[in-house]
Amino acid sequence: MKKVAFLFVLALACGWNCHAQSWTFVQEAQSSYCVPGASSCSFSSGTLAPTTAGTVRVIFLRTATGASAPNVAITSVTGAGSTWNLCPASSCHILGNDDLDMAYAIGGSGGQTNITVNVSPASGTSFFTVILYEFLPPAGSTASFDTSGTVNHACTGGTTTGVGLSIAANSTDLILTGRGNGDPAGPFSYSSPYIQTPYNNAVALNTSTGSAPTMSCSGSSLIFTAIAFKSTAGKFNPPAVHMTPANYTNNNDTQINCNSSCSLTIPSTSAGNLLYLVAADINGTFLSSVSDGQGDAWVVPSTTGSSTCRNSVGGTNDVLSCAWVLSAKGGTTSLSITMTGSGAVQFAVMEIHPISGSFSLDAQGSTQNTTASFNPSGQALALTGSDDAIFQAAFIPGGTTAQTFYDMPPSAPKTAQEFWLGQAAFVAALDAPYGAFPSNAQPTWGNQQNNATLATGVAFKLASGTVTAPNPPTGLTAVVN
Repeated sequence: MKKVAFLFVLALACGWNCHAQSWTFVQEAQSSYCVPGASSCSFSSGTLAPTTAGTVRVIFLRTATGASAPNVAITSVTGAGSTWNLCPASSCHILGNDDLDMAYAIGGSGGQTNITVNVSPASGTSFFTVILYEFLPPAGSTASFDTSGTVNHACTGGTTTGVGLSIAANSTDLILTGRGNGDPAGPFSYSSPYIQTPYNNAVALNTSTGSAPTMSCSGSSLIFTAIAFKSTAGKFNPPAVHMTPANYTNNNDTQINCNSSCSLTIPSTSAGNLLYLVAADINGTFLSSVSDGQGDAWVVPSTTGSSTCRNSVGGTNDVLSCAWVLSAKGGTTSLSITMTGSGAVQFAVMEIHPISGSFSLDAQGSTQNTTASFNPSGQALALTGSDDAIFQAAFIPGGTTAQTFYDMPPSAPKTAQEFWLGQAAFVAALDAPYGAFPSNAQPTWGNQQNNATLATGVAFKLASGTVTAPNPPTGLTAVVN
């Protein structure tokens, strides 16, 4: 009976704690139809993924300012089956060398692809950027606006500070921070718990403090606007963090000529970290081997087809392939790469640090989306792990501006999720699945060209036993006979 009573208490504890609550990142999408100097900008099919019902939706505006366009602000937003609210002007709209502003909606219809954002006066003439964000509140809860704020801070010694918010007591909030006047100094520039998104803004999915993030910066000063949402879930324990991003790099849309060998410079790696490399080209050549001078055991799939990350867009020469190291020896600064043929290649490399334990391969695959689609699916993966690092890539001729559920890596330095501008994109999610993240890891991409595409995906799980079990609830008593 003692054993039965203990197992009952442990099961009850797991019922409360094993599936921790969480806000979920759903979408970041930038409209490609914003014309500098215009007074409106729209999203339509392919520029975003169809909306998810019941999400918190935020429009972030960043535009140039100056004598011809001073103090540009959002005047209205329509579409997506939502009732849109202007963020309080005193706490969301800020003017610097750029103009920043936000609007938001709580809830709305799913499957929507049309949104129009109106501004006044007309936008600046050098750039006009409008980004849509979507988030799901913790399961079973209802979201509401909490607070917002702005700040203009100097970039001193390569560091600046974002917006600190006084969020509601006994609340675990979602905070979105947008920046202007300049950019982060590199990938992963924001302090924890903030995630630097592909478009270089920042999200804190679960925070109970509202503390301002610090950020590595370039330039003389940066401006920030931030908005926070609370939920009826109140204050809760979010999923634990068991892995963190260490580095991300790509060759910045300058293709490397591999004839058939070439090299790629990367930031120095650290021992024990996972390294993931993806390659894209239009010559039909795949990764053949990778070495790094440190003796790392690079795995390069040699089979082409749906069982690996190595495939083509409908049998064309537009191809993706990948390679990885489960546990690096550290100190690598250059990769020696051999392709199966000659030609120019685009690469992206991401390094992930396991806080404890080590990685093993969980699942991989690829899909030729031969039917034209504005919103092709990413790769579905049959995950066996409960705590994975998952990488998705897509070859979308003409490019993409949106993806769902994958909130990193950030732009490195300027092409957002595209590591090859107008052709191939790469995204990642850590400690997945969490919250409403799909259990099969499948994202949706935006594809305004409505053409055939290729999706690949690879997942790595933390070794068994590396995740700390939850403590049983306190204050329970049991009668043992």
